[in-house]
Amino acid sequence: MKKDKLEQFVSNNREAFDELKPDPKIWKGIQNDMQPPGKLHWKRILWRAAAVLVIFTASYFFHDLVNQDTANNSIVQHEEADPESLDQAKTFIEAEAYYTSQIGTKKKEVYRIAGKNSSVAKELDVEFDELNQVLKELKRDLNDNASNTEVLEAMIQNYRLKLMILEEMLSQLNESKIANEERENDEYEL
Repeated sequence: MKKDKLEQFVSNNREAFDELKPDPKIWKGIQNDMQPPGKLHWKRILWRAAAVLVIFTASYFFHDLVNQDTANNSIVQHEEADPESLDQAKTFIEAEAYYTSQIGTKKKEVYRIAGKNSSVAKELDVEFDELNQVLKELKRDLNDNASNTEVLEAMIQNYRLKLMILEEMLSQLNESKIANEERENDEYEL
């Protein structure tokens, strides 16, 4: 193999390079120019995490809103011919809005009391994922023109079940919170 001129020059003059020592001022200059190791800025990290959480939550509710509008439009389209069915559809839309609002409020309260990362919140999310899957299947049935009255009743029952689960969880969390406070008061009295 043929060596290039620079490599050959370095290998021929290696001893001359090894004899020379750099000036200590050069090393001090390099040290002054170096950045200290990066510090973690917790506030910046928390703000970014909060922004991600807000974006995720907003996209979830936006997606849910779009799906509700699609289902509501399909209800009205399928029911336009029959005035009685149209009244049922309007009643369902109002009931859906009511239950969605109540569920959102109760869910926030459960998260506030239990904490977002607690096992209670995770269990709630698992239960609601299952109920949301059932609700999606019911909406598909509604679009397939199955017995619309029965499907609408099943959808309302799904919302009621979610609300009952949340109310039961809130009741248990409040009882647990009261019991913990009483235990803490008993410890202080000792």
